[in-house]
Amino acid sequence: MAETVIPFGQNITYDCLTGQRLVSDKDVSTVDVECQTSGEYDYPTTWPQCTDMILCDDITVPTIFSSTYGDKAAYYNKVTGDSDTFT
Repeated sequence: MAETVIPFGQNITYDCLTGQRLVSDKDVSTVDVECQTSGEYDYPTTWPQCTDMILCDDITVPTIFSSTYGDKAAYYNKVTGDSDTFT
C-alpha cells in the first residue's frame, strides 16, 4: 500500500457519514486537520462528533402574542414589532 505524503500547510479532511452533521455546528459535515511545519498534524484536542440530521416539521407561530397579569394586558406583534400594555 502506497503512503500518501501531505505537504505542510495542507489539510486532511475527515467527513461525517452521508446525512450527518457535526453536533457543534449543524451546517458543517467535515473536519480539517492541518499538517504543521513540524511534520505533525494539528489534531483537535477533542474530536467533534457527527450526528444524524434531525428535521422538525414546520411550526405555526401566531403573529400576535398576548398576555394578561391582574388588570394589565400586553401584546407583541412579531411582524411589525409593535407592542403595548393596557390597563
